[in-house]
Amino acid sequence: MTISGRRASASLLSALSVLALGAALAGCGSSDSTSTPKESTSATASSSDSASGSDDTAAPASDDQHEALASMVSQAQGQVADLIKMFKGLYSDIEIAGEDPGTLVYRYTYGQQVDGATAKAALEKQYSTLQSSCEASVFPAMKAAGVTTDREVLYEFHNSDGATIGSYTCTEK
Repeated sequence: MTISGRRASASLLSALSVLALGAALAGCGSSDSTSTPKESTSATASSSDSASGSDDTAAPASDDQHEALASMVSQAQGQVADLIKMFKGLYSDIEIAGEDPGTLVYRYTYGQQVDGATAKAALEKQYSTLQSSCEASVFPAMKAAGVTTDREVLYEFHNSDGATIGSYTCTEK
């Protein structure tokens, strides 16, 4: 694994530790949320199948930046199965995708149905920590890997039935 790969993996672990705390605060129960998750063009490593599609709204990226983003996603995907095991059933799926021109997307699906309102409130309390993690480690890792413009990180959280609980986008400041 290259230094950029280690940085990407460290960034993923940092972000996931924040999510573990937020998820621990989310109570179990049924959800009132009925929206469906956004589809992705990336591969998924999970304990269940996920849908794939395409996002035609993104601006075109340079070939070099596109390849750098794809490489980061590929390296991070290699860690997903171990991360799902580490969280011992908290998540049934952790998907990492890239969306041109420079967005990393982390999609988390809970292993069991949780109360959507409670989980959303708990996760919202973690958004500033996610932003700090992006600024301290994820954005520098993206830059080092060759993602040089339009860096963003989108975190999406889904209930076990696929309903969206919430999302947060880290933008570089």
